[in-house]
Amino acid sequence: MLSSSHGGSHVSQSGLSKILKEVRDKGLPKALSRSSVKRARDNALPQDLFTDVSLVDDDGIEHKYPAVKPWRLFEWMIQDIPAFKAYIQGVLQTHPMGPAEPWGICVYSDEVLPGNALKARNERKTIAFYWSFKQFGRGLSSEDLWFHACSIRASCVRDSASDGWSQLFTQVAGLFFRAPQDASAGVHLELGEGLPSFWFAKLDLVIGDGAALASCWSLKGASGTKPCLYCQNVFLHGLNLHLHDRSGRFVSHVECDMSKLALETDQSVLNSAKMLRDNFGNTSRAQFDRMEKAVGIVHTMRGPLNCDHLLQRLNGGPISVTQMDWMHIYCVNGIFNTECGFLLESLRAAGLQYIDLDRYLQGFKYPKQLQSKGTTGSKTLKGYDGGEVKCSASEALAVYPCIRLMLMTLVPDDVPHDTTLAIVSFHALCGVLDLLQQG
Repeated sequence: MLSSSHGGSHVSQSGLSKILKEVRDKGLPKALSRSSVKRARDNALPQDLFTDVSLVDDDGIEHKYPAVKPWRLFEWMIQDIPAFKAYIQGVLQTHPMGPAEPWGICVYSDEVLPGNALKARNERKTIAFYWSFKQFGRGLSSEDLWFHACSIRASCVRDSASDGWSQLFTQVAGLFFRAPQDASAGVHLELGEGLPSFWFAKLDLVIGDGAALASCWSLKGASGTKPCLYCQNVFLHGLNLHLHDRSGRFVSHVECDMSKLALETDQSVLNSAKMLRDNFGNTSRAQFDRMEKAVGIVHTMRGPLNCDHLLQRLNGGPISVTQMDWMHIYCVNGIFNTECGFLLESLRAAGLQYIDLDRYLQGFKYPKQLQSKGTTGSKTLKGYDGGEVKCSASEALAVYPCIRLMLMTLVPDDVPHDTTLAIVSFHALCGVLDLLQQG
């Protein structure tokens, strides 16, 4: 009975176990249909928790989608969860909040792909937004302290928003500053004793991978000549602009000498956006396209760079508040994966075979919390045959200390000089990952 209790619907063994324990401890609910489960879930939430965001398409037609009222959610959680209230009280002792000391709102966005990732046309791809407070510090590593703001299918955003993701980002970020609950002027919340009645906040961090940040700020990214938000003079290497620039100012995007980079500022980005706004409709389409590619920005009238209401509520400007998600940079098809691949190729040239390295990793006994979730990374090298190392971010963070120890114990001292350099480079990467996790 237990083996077939999930019927034709998939449920993991751990999920099934938790459900059965709940049934054992609390009994069966009176109603079991999908609509009853949804109704019970909705009834457990405040009726005024939800609002909507409006997206305008190319024809000027407005489309509304559900979103969460961030301040109402924050208020309800403090009222309903004593542990969360106690946590907020503790954070306030270290980080007081008031008109002169507003808290910093963090907004994270990414695409979520439920269902079959290999399906030719997966219409379930969703753009999701989450938020938290910068003052939570190390607490930001806990998913319990990231709150949901909005999730909309990517196809809906594509079809019903003239400026796509950037218009959606402008609307979601604006939820924190929508009258009468404008956090820049103070939001009145019923939080009980020991907590302020008025809360003040500004948008302090916009976090995401490269694609998400380019979508939020309407950037050209790799499709423009200037792929980097942070640099004024960095251009795509394949265009060879740095080879034909008489001023000597242009550099390739693979340049490693940091002293050659001219960094963007909040004002320089806003100036570029204003230049595009002033020239839109006053020049040919082809010439305007060249302008967009030159500055690396797509002109979007409903995007954040043209929304004064939002820009005035940033803690600085677009450069100051934008932060790359280091997990994507290093561990999700990132620097770790590439660097580890180069290292293994170098070790193979020195006589250490992949199978020997894999056998070494298999010998580790990992902590229970990693073992139970299958995120040990112990199988990272199983079947490896060269190129980039394939693993999840959790596996990368679990396995890199083991690879570091492997280099110390398995690799002889008399390896070729190139292999020594590869090992030194990998140790430097490990040092960076150590610092990022400590921070």
